[in-house]
Amino acid sequence: MRKAGLSIGDINFFVTHQPVHWAGNAWREALGIRKDRFFETFEKYGNIANCSAGVNLLEAIERKLIREGDTVLIASSGAGENHIAVLEKITPSLVRSLAPAEGSPALD
Repeated sequence: MRKAGLSIGDINFFVTHQPVHWAGNAWREALGIRKDRFFETFEKYGNIANCSAGVNLLEAIERKLIREGDTVLIASSGAGENHIAVLEKITPSLVRSLAPAEGSPALD
């Protein structure tokens, strides 16, 4: 985040990989990110491997927890002690592309 000139206070939302039920919240707490700025789907899907961060991002946008212009921190652990993170500025075109079609069922 330092390279981007940002601090934790600039992060609007946080999504992660979810290898175990406690990991996402442990990372969130370690970074000092408020609970209302975090979303995970572990209870719904469990560990869905490399797609979990993307699924969490998708569902948070669909639930309108993440909005146009938000800065989102996406983090994941890998094999061993490898970790990766990306900062993403949410564009209007991304939000529009994920809008449910009229008549589609609501999320659970």
